[in-house]
Amino acid sequence: MKGWDEFHVDRKELTGDEPPHPEVVKFAKRLAKRAKVLDHGCGMGRNFFFMDKEGFNVYGIDCSDFSIEFMTKKGYGDKVVKGDIRKMPFMDDEFDALVSTNVIAHGNQEDITRYIKEMRRVVKPGGMIFIVCPSIYFLEAVRTKDTKEVSPGTYVDIDTPDGNMPHYYFTTEIMETFFKGDIILRNEYVDEYSTFMKKQVNHLIFACQVGGK
Repeated sequence: MKGWDEFHVDRKELTGDEPPHPEVVKFAKRLAKRAKVLDHGCGMGRNFFFMDKEGFNVYGIDCSDFSIEFMTKKGYGDKVVKGDIRKMPFMDDEFDALVSTNVIAHGNQEDITRYIKEMRRVVKPGGMIFIVCPSIYFLEAVRTKDTKEVSPGTYVDIDTPDGNMPHYYFTTEIMETFFKGDIILRNEYVDEYSTFMKKQVNHLIFACQVGGK
């Protein structure tokens, strides 16, 4: 299976010039000036660089050595960390907001439960979590004759650049179950052009305000 370091090397985003996700641009308007924001799975910085330019106090985490080295060379070595999103090296209630685009779908429901538990842990009560992830309708666009469901909702061998990795496909109903007790601000399916896929796809866009813990 191709690892994330090799995967990032193969992509054309290495200039760091890939534009931010348009839904992140919209979400950023909700945030207070100088809000402390975690870019959850920062990759090559497409959303990180945008939020930094907007004046937010941005930090990033990623599992890829190549990604962290790239961000460090860009001058952000003190703001990014290599880590496991199932157990992040941050304090409880450290961030005002967390942004995660196409990250938490990598795994099964047990993995996703752990990811989201950690996301809620590091965001302070009243803070916001924003997620973009592939929807169940996205799956229909990338399913092939070789696609296999390896656990409920999780598939491998799909027609995407990282299709050999396991992907979970979300419904709005499933997403709500992960955030009981939080105030849901947005939970909907959106058709959009993916710079990653180079075609129209359907994502689930989710935002919430973290409730009491």
